[in-house]
Amino acid sequence: MTINDKLFDIYIGVDYSGAGLPAKAIPGLAVVKAEGGDPPAVVRNPHHPQGRWSRSAVHGYLMSELAQTDRRAFVGIDHGFSYPLSELAYYGLQTWDDFLAWLSLNWDTRERSVDDCKKRGAPYRNANSLRLAEARYAVGASSVLDLDRSYGHMTKTVSYSTHAGLPWLAELRQRADRGRVRCWPYDHIHVSESGEANVRPVDGHVVAEVYPKICKERLAYRFSPPDARGGSTLSAHEIDAFAVAEWAQQRDREGALAPYFRLETLTPHELRTAALEGWIVGCL
Repeated sequence: MTINDKLFDIYIGVDYSGAGLPAKAIPGLAVVKAEGGDPPAVVRNPHHPQGRWSRSAVHGYLMSELAQTDRRAFVGIDHGFSYPLSELAYYGLQTWDDFLAWLSLNWDTRERSVDDCKKRGAPYRNANSLRLAEARYAVGASSVLDLDRSYGHMTKTVSYSTHAGLPWLAELRQRADRGRVRCWPYDHIHVSESGEANVRPVDGHVVAEVYPKICKERLAYRFSPPDARGGSTLSAHEIDAFAVAEWAQQRDREGALAPYFRLETLTPHELRTAALEGWIVGCL
């Protein structure tokens, strides 16, 4: 395998959080980056004394990385990228870009907290519906809609991360070079008028949804977590981000990452569903 066979040169894992305000630095956000064959490393926010990230700062960092033209980056973000089909239909949303525009309008979490948006009357339904990838293949995944959990800490759920992160993803999509930065699988699945679905190869930079639990299991982190190997102390959030970057780097360097993006194990119906609901890299 040569360097030209690899899809990417940089691998970035982001463990996301929906807690607090968008400009507030919080411990629940973590960024890890791997370059080439070098070991992954935690990226600290240079503008914060403890190196902590805010959601607005993570957005600025990703925009900077995705502006590079001499190297290709994979960015895996740990929050949902869309709603289940039933919810998209309920709100009359027929494309992913329609959904991003609708959610950004109703959930202005680039300026406010998720709780504040709820109080201001942002539309949502207390539901536990799962997307196809979550229901069948990403075992243990929670609903991106469950904003009213009656147990646990709500801001630690994927629903809060999703509603806090999607408006930033929409802005990234608007501001980044669309010819260079792709959101997977939305920019890669083409569904014809007859319903035939085809998947085109990834190129350039790719931003995708990830589920760190899958990466940690594939890398056997139960037996060899990164802080045990490196001798440094990492938070649970840093370990999650580390797993995403390390798994993508390892699979790509072994020539085994590309099949995940081709979605060859999905049926035509599942591909059509993924074109709107999205998919989780690595769950098949």
